[in-house]
Amino acid sequence: MYTLYWCPDTGAFAPQAVLEETGALYELHPVDTKAGEHRTPEYLAVNPRGQVPALRLPDGTVISESAAMVLHIADAHPAADLLPPPGDPTRAQAYRWLFFCVANIYEADLRYYYADRYTDDTAGREGVRGAAARQMRESFAIVERALDPGPYLSGAR
Repeated sequence: MYTLYWCPDTGAFAPQAVLEETGALYELHPVDTKAGEHRTPEYLAVNPRGQVPALRLPDGTVISESAAMVLHIADAHPAADLLPPPGDPTRAQAYRWLFFCVANIYEADLRYYYADRYTDDTAGREGVRGAAARQMRESFAIVERALDPGPYLSGAR
């Protein structure tokens, strides 16, 4: 069984969606970041960076990084058919779009909503937010163009 260390409005959404799609057995372990639970010694033993999410695998090991979780879960449950098989050129495209979203959309989202993490200059936070909003618009436009002919980024599948 998997354990997903989870909090609303975090990168835990994607691995939880993939766990649901695969039908894998998992439990949610809520981590209240507003109460600082991600900074407790207990949670830091799970994820030393104090970031949510983290995923405890059935063998007891823990991984962080949402994209790594998504890829691992999909690979561990091939019958769910969430990724093309290894060696298939469309698998490379699936990787491309997953990492595009992580590096561009998710990262811009973090800068927009947590500008204080990117500058100590209170006045500069609006500049960080403005640049993040522009990057999100540009990135979503790229995704929208790539959906033609659709309905998915990989076409019919």
